[in-house]
Amino acid sequence: MVKSFSRFLKVLGGLITAGFLSLILYATLSRYVFNRPVDFSDELAALLFVTCAFIGILSSAVDNDHIEINIVTERMRSGWRRLTKRLAALVCAGFFSIFAYHSYEFAQFSRQIGALTEGAALPVSYWMYVMPLASALAAVTYAYRMFVAPSFDTRDEDHDDRSAEF
Repeated sequence: MVKSFSRFLKVLGGLITAGFLSLILYATLSRYVFNRPVDFSDELAALLFVTCAFIGILSSAVDNDHIEINIVTERMRSGWRRLTKRLAALVCAGFFSIFAYHSYEFAQFSRQIGALTEGAALPVSYWMYVMPLASALAAVTYAYRMFVAPSFDTRDEDHDDRSAEF
């Protein structure tokens, strides 16, 4: 189930990125080759970029593929390392929970006032619901990792470490 969701997020993010890049290419060609600028391209590109960023945040949370500074934790004993990993998951779950709440309130307010983009008058509030949804799912992911997931095994961490690939 988690692998399917992760794959779905990656495909969705790839499609949004492809759409974003196609829109930028179309807008550039329309403006500089055909001398007919597209009114909504900059604003829609910005909305797609923010959407892709939050899908990327959620995808990295689901895959446990985030940047980690482990200069201290790699020198700890395995019991302390497990404790710090769970503490980090608690902090991330708390952060994403708070962010989900506040971004939901902001999206609700934007919907209530009928917020539109400045130039092309695109509705903003519907795009803003991506933030609380992705943040709430990331909070659930970190809570799962903290309470339900099996204990952290240092041998698995070394196997999953991708820093040596670069």
